[in-house]
Amino acid sequence: MAKSKMFRTIAQLATIAAFALSAGAVMPSSAQATATNMALTEADIFSATTIANYAITIDPAGVSKLNNDPTNYVGATITISAPNRTAQTLNVGIRLKGSTSMQKLDQQPSFKIKFDYKASGHPRFLNAFKRMTLNAMTQDTSKLHEYASYLMFRNMNVPAPRTGWGLVTLNGANKGLYSNIETEDGIFVGKHYKDVTQHIYEGTAFADVNAGNESGTDKSGPFLVDYGYKAVPNKYDLAALINANQLSGAAWYKAMAKVSDRAEMIREFAVENFVGHWDGYSGVDINNYYLRSNSRGVFSIQPWGTDQTFGEDRNQDSPTYHSNFFYPLVSQRSNQPWMGYGARGMMYVKCVRYAPCLKEYLLDLKATSAKATSIKLTKLMANAAKVVNTFGQVSADQIREQKRTIAWVGAQQKNVLQALKDNGIK
Repeated sequence: MAKSKMFRTIAQLATIAAFALSAGAVMPSSAQATATNMALTEADIFSATTIANYAITIDPAGVSKLNNDPTNYVGATITISAPNRTAQTLNVGIRLKGSTSMQKLDQQPSFKIKFDYKASGHPRFLNAFKRMTLNAMTQDTSKLHEYASYLMFRNMNVPAPRTGWGLVTLNGANKGLYSNIETEDGIFVGKHYKDVTQHIYEGTAFADVNAGNESGTDKSGPFLVDYGYKAVPNKYDLAALINANQLSGAAWYKAMAKVSDRAEMIREFAVENFVGHWDGYSGVDINNYYLRSNSRGVFSIQPWGTDQTFGEDRNQDSPTYHSNFFYPLVSQRSNQPWMGYGARGMMYVKCVRYAPCLKEYLLDLKATSAKATSIKLTKLMANAAKVVNTFGQVSADQIREQKRTIAWVGAQQKNVLQALKDNGIK
């Protein structure tokens, strides 16, 4: 059953005012002055304490095109506002996002937005962004998973997106609460790496670093090239990474030090497993990840698609829906909530099969668990739940999933301790 929540704070009232302004409502002059007296900033759209607003307008021709071809961009406008900030209206390109989670425009779709779309006149939003990703969170009942998981990656020095929440309207229709996920593009890696980026590869579902998977062009093959193919129109760096991963044991470990930032990659595996990202690289799906190479062909891995983290059991046909799901912290194969048993990501498996790498991974798991305690992760998640629950209709499932998600952290920390004990690490 759904239950209404009351709006209680001045900041929340300011958000409502900004939302009304972005939708074209007439506001009293005093309220309007309050809502438009400062420029919009990056902190406003990536905030854990306030909610921004995104009013999207697509003309009938664009709506028809997206309904027939959802992954190609069409022209649109978007008005972005936040409490006590001046709203910005921009011409953009927009398309739908998702695979199994994709929904049509008359449902609650996720969106990819291009600020540099054709002759938009706005090549950068806030002089900083070419892209924006608005996730409908249809696979995250808690509305907390992306916020908390990316927070953990960033706190463990693994480049990961900033997040925020926003109320989205489409042609005046309320689409509900969305997450704004910082897009992992050329601008993103430019902020996180000092060296020159050669390529950003997007792994398609089940695409691993297997022999032959360097095939195709930037728009074809198991790995698509999101950045860099125009300057370097080949996948030779990916081929070198794949060749290194045909080795095993000490030879593999040594080769990985040449073709990857090995320490960062192992740390990424540790955080991925700590937050229960079974739909990421080291899970059975081998999904939702980017490979970034520099000009020397050295790779790092960036997480993505963390909406089904923290052990949410998404199998709604199961009598245990909303139960805890844990996949092993150390294993070569695993189960997952929607599928059967399968092999996990090759680089992760080779790591846990080689004692020195396994030890490094376990120590990173230990550090990740300690970091969750030191930053008071569960308190941050509880505070974030209060923010997202203040807006709209909040279902009993959402409250239940938030409580389960927050409690899951402590249970996972116990699993980390057991894994350390099982492997003789104090």
